[in-house]
Order: sequence, then C-alpha cells, then structure tokens
Amino acid sequence: MESLPLETLQRIFELSSTDGGYTACSLSLTSRDVRAAARTTRFHTVSLVASPRRLISFAELYERVYDIDGADKPRIAHLHITFPRIRAHSPFEGQWGGHARGRRSSSECVHGTDPTTSNGYLSAVHTVFHLAAPDLVTLAIQSGFTSGGSLEVPLADQPFPKLRELTVVGVRNPHSIVDFNTTALPVFPALTHLHIVPGHAHCELYLPFWSVVAPGVTHMRVTGLDSVDHIQEFSQAIGAHIFRPSSPIGHFEPLGFSAQPSLPALPMWTYPSLRTLLIQPCATASEVHKVIHFAAHVILAEHIQKAGLDITATMLDKLPAMSYRQQAKEVRRGWTNRAEGRLEWWATRGWCDA
Repeated sequence: MESLPLETLQRIFELSSTDGGYTACSLSLTSRDVRAAARTTRFHTVSLVASPRRLISFAELYERVYDIDGADKPRIAHLHITFPRIRAHSPFEGQWGGHARGRRSSSECVHGTDPTTSNGYLSAVHTVFHLAAPDLVTLAIQSGFTSGGSLEVPLADQPFPKLRELTVVGVRNPHSIVDFNTTALPVFPALTHLHIVPGHAHCELYLPFWSVVAPGVTHMRVTGLDSVDHIQEFSQAIGAHIFRPSSPIGHFEPLGFSAQPSLPALPMWTYPSLRTLLIQPCATASEVHKVIHFAAHVILAEHIQKAGLDITATMLDKLPAMSYRQQAKEVRRGWTNRAEGRLEWWATRGWCDA
C-alpha cells in the first residue's frame, strides 16, 4: 500500500466507503497515514439518525473539518438522514395543493418540550445541509422513526447543483423543506431520479411541487402507493386526466379519449420530463387494489400508447405487508446499494417485491 499513489488510495477508500460511515470511520482509526489518506472520503457516505444530540454533535464535527482549507476537504456525496417528526411552523401550507393533517399550532411547537424545535437543533440542520448542498449526489430523507408525518423545517436554503437522486420517506408536506425566501429555483437542477415512499402517511405526492423544484426528473418511482388520488396525480403528470370514482370500486374515465367533443385531447403535462415511471402499490385491501390497478392500466397503457408518449411505465407487484420501520429499513439498505452503483429500486423487480 505504501507504493500506491495517493490518488489511487483515495479512490479505493471512496469505493469502499459506501455503508453510511462505518468503513470510513474504521479507516480513520487504522493509523495516522491511513487517516490522512482517507481524509477526503471520511464523509463520502453518511447515514445519520438525527436525534438532537447526534445531529448537533455531527454538525459541529463536520463544520470543524469542513472549514479546513485545501483540496483534501472532506465532502458528503451520499446522505441518508432520519428525522423525528419536526412540526415547527411552516408558512407554505396550502401551496401546490394538499394540506398536512394533525398539525400543531406554531405556539405549541415553539413553547413546547419538543427538542427538535429548539434553535440549537434547527441551526444544526441548517449547518449540515448548507455545507453538504454543493457536493451531494444522492440524498434520502426520512420523516419519523416509527411512522411518517410532518417535517416542517427548511432543509434547502440554496440549490443542490450535483444532486442526481432524491428519496423521500414518509414526508407528508415536502414543500416545507425548501426555504423559498432564500433559495433560487430550481432547487434541484440536476435531479433525474425521484423516489417517493409515502410510508402510510396518507398524503399527496405533490407532483406539481416537485416539477417546480426539480424540473428535469426523468425517472420516478412511488413505493407503497396507497390512494386512488395518487393515480389522479400521475395522470396529470403525463398529460392525461381521469374522473375520480364515486365508490371504491367505481370506474375511471380517461378524459383525453372521451367521446365528448368538448373535452381536450391532451391536457398540459405537470411533469413533461418524465420518461420512466415505476408504481408499486402497498399491501392494501383487495378491492381498492383492483381499482388502483385498473386506473393505472387506463393511464399507463391506453393513454401513453394513444398519445405516443416516450414513457416507459411499469406497474409492479404490490409491496409486501410491512411496518413503516421495516419500509424505512429497506430504503436504508437500498440507498446503500445505490451509492455502490446498483439498480435497486430502479429495477422492475428485485427490490421489496412480493
């Protein structure tokens, strides 16, 4: 190893440090020489459970090592972060449709005992994302340890110029993670892969929001789709439109191909950049599952074919029955494998399939 060029060693350490930080930390404890050689890759991948103590400690450490001048500054390329359900007041409720349920008042959040609403915690969140934003390539954000919900704290106060892949798990209102007062649009100009895991949060997908902050997304996957409303959002994203059924086993009418001459032939797309669409329903009631499959067939098969769209859409087998914690664990494993370059959830089978 002593005879290898430093650049070669650093590349080896980078390729081996894809497990969220364990390998990188082990390398830094091997010897002084190895610690120095592995300095640039020490934070190559970071998996962080953002409890108040852990997050504040990590923010202080990363800020300290990041402030060192020179080309060997350690940078975060892949970040997986799990937040408690933070319910600080958000001024963006109601934008891009939808609303978060179960919201506490801002006064309750500020004056309550929740440590995630303290200035120290929110400052640590800002520090981590402000320093990591210029270098992140993949990012996975999970809201809640045992169930999804609110995450009403701005994580993005500047664009993420290199971010190519984003996964959000259980985030009920994603518009609140962007500080629109300080961030120029688009927030994620290089993002091509978006993976949404509702995680039993029973929330909208907010595709109009994502099309504004990440207009270049070509690959989208929803794992655990649990609502007929999600099918409506997909239909609008690709320029189709459907009526919502009045009963759980009702029928959908594709507006673009209705016999009524007054209806438009092809409504405007919400997400015209989409080229690959993967939908995996959750393990839900059988009748609702049938409706989702029928609606998806109308949209994915009939509309795409008749409109001649350049989209590959796949309806996957439904997700096996699992808890939110189990889903999050699978996402964490998949994120690690994505950092290694594997297909994972962008394959049509082989990830969380029944």
